[in-house]
Amino acid sequence: MVQNGQSARVGFCSDRLGVIPTEHILAAVGIAFLLMLLTTTALAMRAKRPLKTLCSAFDTVSKGQIPELKPSNIKELDQFIEHFNHMSQQVCSMLDNRTTLLGGISHDLRTPLTRMRLSLELLSQHCDNKLVGRMIHDVEQMNEMIDESVRLTRALEPGKRESMDLVELVKQVIGLHEEEHARIQLTHPHSCVREIHGAALKRILLNLLQNALRYSGQHKVHVFLDCGFDSSLIEVADRGSGIPADQREAIFRPFYRLEQSRNNETGGSGLGLAIAVQLAEANGCHIEYEDREGGGSIFRIIITHTNNSQKK
Repeated sequence: MVQNGQSARVGFCSDRLGVIPTEHILAAVGIAFLLMLLTTTALAMRAKRPLKTLCSAFDTVSKGQIPELKPSNIKELDQFIEHFNHMSQQVCSMLDNRTTLLGGISHDLRTPLTRMRLSLELLSQHCDNKLVGRMIHDVEQMNEMIDESVRLTRALEPGKRESMDLVELVKQVIGLHEEEHARIQLTHPHSCVREIHGAALKRILLNLLQNALRYSGQHKVHVFLDCGFDSSLIEVADRGSGIPADQREAIFRPFYRLEQSRNNETGGSGLGLAIAVQLAEANGCHIEYEDREGGGSIFRIIITHTNNSQKK
């Protein structure tokens, strides 16, 4: 090529004459794709760790506790973590205030109720004993509802894990129902030693068992214990009327009752299932409901084991 009296030449070295360009282009594309794949995988793994931590933090907040989230050095994610930490503190503060308020009201009501009970006992000498007896019964029911409310305020507090035999624990709870013992049928393995929140699990099982006995009439209540490796379960099955599909979520709300007469003799206080669910969520358990074949209900307590608790 000649321009302005000067010449320039373009060519290839003789050792490049046998090179096939297509192979080199494909090799370059392959290397570029591999580098892109490695880079994308590294970035995904970097983002996955804080996201997994966030998922765990959501579970912690749902139990009324404040998680400790540290910055991840990713600008957008750090902004989310900052807002999440602020929100979790607000949620836990609201839960603490609610618990304190409910506990305070329940405690303050005991004093006037005690005075009323004492006054009624004195009035029984001068008034109709039948009328006074009904009033005393009403006061006792109010005291029982206060006890249930106090238990509800404590339900969000996680218990301490201890090594216990689930079989013995279930037998202890059943033993509290001496009058109804003949109506309870227990199926269990020889032994099932696990690290559990003993007091919390007793209260959960006691509430479910009382609920089953109340609605089963004269039918037997079947308690079944299965000791698994990763998790164990306790089933409480009754032959009651069951629970309509549109009310299966509502029954776990405080003070919600299927029996609408508000009569404690036929429907309880409406706090038993709510307390059971709150205790379960705060102590690493889960409660499920299922219709029983042939009629009735099955409430299932699923107990997830930690790695160091899987021993028999």
